[in-house]
Amino acid sequence: MKSIRSEDERVSDLLGGERWWFNNSEQRIAKAATAYVAYGCPDWGAPNGVRKPQLCPFCVLPDLAIGFQEKYFAGKMSTEEHLELFQHVLDTIGAGVPDLHTLMVFNAGSFLAMPPALQEGILSMVASLGNVKRVVVESRAGLITAAALEPLLAILCDIRLTVRIGVETKDHHLRTKRLPKGQSYNQLLVASAEMRRMGVDSGGYVMLNPAPGLSKEQALDEARATISWVLEEGAGDLALKEVYFCATCVEPGTLLEKSWREGTFQPATLWDVFDVLKWAVERYGTRVHLLPFEEARPYLAVPSNHVPQGIPQNLEGAQGCDIEFHRMFQHYRETVDPTVLVPPDCSCRSKTLP
Repeated sequence: MKSIRSEDERVSDLLGGERWWFNNSEQRIAKAATAYVAYGCPDWGAPNGVRKPQLCPFCVLPDLAIGFQEKYFAGKMSTEEHLELFQHVLDTIGAGVPDLHTLMVFNAGSFLAMPPALQEGILSMVASLGNVKRVVVESRAGLITAAALEPLLAILCDIRLTVRIGVETKDHHLRTKRLPKGQSYNQLLVASAEMRRMGVDSGGYVMLNPAPGLSKEQALDEARATISWVLEEGAGDLALKEVYFCATCVEPGTLLEKSWREGTFQPATLWDVFDVLKWAVERYGTRVHLLPFEEARPYLAVPSNHVPQGIPQNLEGAQGCDIEFHRMFQHYRETVDPTVLVPPDCSCRSKTLP
């Protein structure tokens, strides 16, 4: 990922960098960039700018959004302030990424939970750039309705809209009680059907080993089952267009960090990631994206084959085949070429087999 910076510290804090991304509708690699909106996650019932107990144990982004508001705006931002700042963010991206194809707009929560004026203002700015071909946002399934999507599609016109859902896992108890995502099977099915009906592209996040307490075999089986459930089109399947697959990494300031420090959670190994990715790519091809093991606030632990508790995002302390594995995965992200998924020979493989 290539960073984008601004002399305005507020703007730089909301720039997520640029990367190559496979665009399935055009079947080609395209340039993508990420813009953040420091809104947070109020769609669980807490008003904008008010701290509340962390819900997703692996995610600290809502707290970071609130911290941004406290640092620069005395704890709360108006819609007008969000829009003014987003325009500066967008101007910086437009100047720094002239060949931009896809813009990912993440607000540390559900895009559809923000006030309609903020949603529509943001997309109007994006449409005015003139070169963006796709916009990506995130939302909980229960907020994805025709009434919410119609005004956004009217603004975007020929720009494709992708809405990502944090599915994470097919297991209902794991998803709704232990994570908890608060999305029922029915909500996910209804949201998926509505997006298909309205011509909105859809995708679902799938996490490998998303919570403490899963055995290796359970984590692998659940990841494969979830990918199939998200992409297949049979009765009861979600039939989304894409999967965004990643091992669960440990972010500082999260509930998952507490479990990791207590020794009750370990990230999946690189071999685990490889086994699920290889399996998924053989069945679903480029519909399965491998997300990077990196975050704006660097992870404390990402997958390793030799360090059970994982290694930092900067790969300090990597051992054995770790660096070769990470390079292989990065090569795959940049090319989406399945032939590059050839792991190095290493004695650690026998230790990872069931």
